[in-house]
Amino acid sequence: MREEIILGLDLGSSQITAVAGQWKESEKSERVLEILAAARQSTKGIRGGVVVDIRETRQAIELIIRDIEKQLETGVRTTYLALRGQHIQSQNNHGTLSINRSDREITEDDVKNVIENAKSVRLPHEREILHSFVQDFSVDHQSGVANPVGMDGTYLDTDVHIITVSTPQLNNIIKSINSANLDVVGSVYGIIALAESVATPEEKDMGCLVIDFGGATTGVVVFVNGSIRYSREIELEEPGNQRISVGMDLITRDILSHFRMLSDNAVRVKEKYGVAMPSLIEKDEVFEYNSGNTSTKKKAHLSELAEVIAFRLDMLLDIIIRDLKRSGYWKNVESGGIIVCGGGAKLVGISEAVEKAFNVTARLGLPLNVLGAEEIIKDPTYATAIGLLQYQKSDEEFFLGRHRRRSFFGRLLGRLGLEDMF
Repeated sequence: MREEIILGLDLGSSQITAVAGQWKESEKSERVLEILAAARQSTKGIRGGVVVDIRETRQAIELIIRDIEKQLETGVRTTYLALRGQHIQSQNNHGTLSINRSDREITEDDVKNVIENAKSVRLPHEREILHSFVQDFSVDHQSGVANPVGMDGTYLDTDVHIITVSTPQLNNIIKSINSANLDVVGSVYGIIALAESVATPEEKDMGCLVIDFGGATTGVVVFVNGSIRYSREIELEEPGNQRISVGMDLITRDILSHFRMLSDNAVRVKEKYGVAMPSLIEKDEVFEYNSGNTSTKKKAHLSELAEVIAFRLDMLLDIIIRDLKRSGYWKNVESGGIIVCGGGAKLVGISEAVEKAFNVTARLGLPLNVLGAEEIIKDPTYATAIGLLQYQKSDEEFFLGRHRRRSFFGRLLGRLGLEDMF
């Protein structure tokens, strides 16, 4: 039986990215995802992962769908969705349960109840739970229990990582996609799908950090002992306690301001000539660029451009470091290292800059175990959309029309025979 073609839509900071793929058997009789088509479109309808103009967003999605369908030579009507932005928040919560029966043997119902206790968090009426991930269990304060069913104990505890989303923002995103004649069959916090795709099981077990450098957003995920312990959209606190998302667009704006060029030209210069650190420049050559909105050519040294980029990148990395230190997970990423992802990861030398700032081994993160054209699967811009399709397959219980899915928590319940209760 031929597998259906599936579509993944990544709503980025200021652009929408999509990939279409199909699961197939490899030469080793293993199931592997093959990417068949990809497209992306800049839009003013999305800002920081939030819809600010439904009409603009719909038009961008329609252009992407036409491009994808032309490549596939067939139509697509459903998609999986990757979310990001300030409207996504996360927290850890603890649940405990007393086993009052005389036999003290922990049952499947006990596991279900302790997880429900941990998930019972007070949320504003405009927010809802997007994901919940079981981190671990403990029985009578003995931690590290993988499966407590059948064990004897008086107290059963669990810790859960909960990710919530703004219901109005989610509704606006889905409404925009629906208006382009596309149905959303499952929604995921994008960096979760990305992190699961680029990090190896060994890295997650040892403890690692995944950084997703977007245009207007930067997301982080920390794994410890194989589980997600921390996830966050990095923010900068402005005067008056106003918090704003930060991303690689800050570098583009600095280039624009310093060299007095238009935004599109600044992006081109950054991508063509930019490096993350001045020390990476082997020969300080001169490059030309258009000044302002004129055809007047100006010249500058690569080292000058590198200084502009490094100044803002160092600031962004410092914000991430301070955030991780406040979270308490700073030391947990040293063994597994740092995985650098997202469109911003295309900046030459960014892994080296991250490694220097954190004093921790860093590498570029691309989806593992995927087939397709090199210009797609090796491009960090498409990594989240590809990871979304891989994540969909590992978590089949994406629910129709919204965002329910099987997380680590869901897979655990499946192993315990409790999956039908959620």
